[in-house]
Amino acid sequence: MKHDIPVLVLATVAGFMLGFCVLVSAKLYSPRACELLLQTSVIEERLPPFEVEGLAGGRWTSEGFKGRKYLIFFGDSGCPFCKDFYPDLRRAQQFISVIFVGRGDRDGLVEMAEKEGFAFPVTFDSLHTLSRSLKISTVPAAILVDEDGVARYRARAGGAAAALVEYVQRATEVAEE
Repeated sequence: MKHDIPVLVLATVAGFMLGFCVLVSAKLYSPRACELLLQTSVIEERLPPFEVEGLAGGRWTSEGFKGRKYLIFFGDSGCPFCKDFYPDLRRAQQFISVIFVGRGDRDGLVEMAEKEGFAFPVTFDSLHTLSRSLKISTVPAAILVDEDGVARYRARAGGAAAALVEYVQRATEVAEE
């Protein structure tokens, strides 16, 4: 019995060290995969009904996307990391409906949308109502919603949002084959 405690301590320490080494090696050799593991989650929750104001006028609602897969991207015109995802969003819109939910400065969002020439709706969540209801506290972030209105995946910040866009593209390509 006396010898079991040192073995247990040694096994625990070795387990922590192994886990740390795996995390460090994943970060060094595949940072995007590491970010995906740390920041993307499967959620499988019905999306609450929403309505957001379109920058070009009108309102965008969850009902308007009924029967379609879509990607909700949360960003801010002043966020330098969000800008990195604009090419990914343009690519994703070829395969799936995209809606950009903007926060922050409305005028900055209008300017950004015009400059980038997005073909998908850019909206403004002035009171962060949609962000809060979907538990989005930082940008960039993305949520993939299926045809039944169920939020399937959530990615927050870092490379996870880009990885989610890539996942959407691959999944759509497979479905179309």
